[in-house]
Amino acid sequence: MNSTTHKTLYTIARIWSWFVSIVFHPLVYGILGAYVLIFSLPYYASFNVSYSYEYLKFVGLLTYIMPLVAIPLYMIIIKILKQHVSSQHQRIFIVLSTAIIYAMSYRILQKIEVYQLVSYYILLCSLLMFISLIITYFWKISLHMIGIGGFTGVILILSYSQHTLPQTILPYCFLIAGMVGTSRLFLKAHNTLQIYVGFVTGIATSIFFTLIFII
Repeated sequence: MNSTTHKTLYTIARIWSWFVSIVFHPLVYGILGAYVLIFSLPYYASFNVSYSYEYLKFVGLLTYIMPLVAIPLYMIIIKILKQHVSSQHQRIFIVLSTAIIYAMSYRILQKIEVYQLVSYYILLCSLLMFISLIITYFWKISLHMIGIGGFTGVILILSYSQHTLPQTILPYCFLIAGMVGTSRLFLKAHNTLQIYVGFVTGIATSIFFTLIFII
């Protein structure tokens, strides 16, 4: 393999890794989990589809758009104040702001009682963010893997419970986890230990939470 071919393959792999990292960003799992729960669980099968989509838009606004807006606002404030902050400080702020937004989202969504399972799932997302915050203060853990791990844990338990979530979803969760983990390693965003600890933390917390609050 000549150097030109090697560089081309490396570029393609890097673009693919960035694509996977963006598509399966930690913020995605709030709305993705809500979508899977609403349109996969038999409990919600009789619900009005239009109403469910309106609800999902609201969930997306709270759990995806709001955290995204908080990041540039933070960067603007830092620039105005002309303060230099470390990458760890930036990471801690992003995780903390997201955790708070998710906790507030849970309180808001809890009032819509017909989608109680979804509101508990958002509470789980908030819990995972607070756990990530504590770990991030001392060590760099993979937020991407905590996200897919948490999502996988919910799917795993609900697939084998009375809620009868289709078991066909589960293999895709592990496939995505493998893709995300490989992408983060390829981009040198994390080392192997940070990837594995992130996934195990996410899936273990999710299983424990689901068995207590959702099942």
